[in-house]
Amino acid sequence: MAHGFVDLKARRDVPRATAALLALNECVGEFSVGCQPIEVQLLKHQNCAYLRLLLLVDGADIEWIAQTGWVHKYTAEHREAVELFTMPWPACAGVGAVASALHAAEVLGSVMTWFGFRNVKPTAVSASWRPSTLATWREHLTSEDA
Repeated sequence: MAHGFVDLKARRDVPRATAALLALNECVGEFSVGCQPIEVQLLKHQNCAYLRLLLLVDGADIEWIAQTGWVHKYTAEHREAVELFTMPWPACAGVGAVASALHAAEVLGSVMTWFGFRNVKPTAVSASWRPSTLATWREHLTSEDA
């Protein structure tokens, strides 16, 4: 297994990312795991923040998937990014590539709304991303899991 990722900087990136997941998961072999979301990270770069969707990718597929440009290989350099928040990917109740893509759109859209992302790329880290707000988001996730 390998890891890949998709970065999202504005809410308008959600349809692009979910369409890429749908297309890639429809093209993988019968015994491949395809591109399965495993984690969402809120990362800081300089004075801006963005989301990273971390994916589990079948080792046999990582090369051609990375060549599409839709998903990038997750390397040691990417692990060095400053994480403001990390959330494990919630389980999808549906089965198949379409259900997974719809679930991804819902989760990513919700997370971006929660953190105040708009349809344009942010110019600065939002005040809503203070540690107290991140703690509230963790509590929100924990209460939903109960």
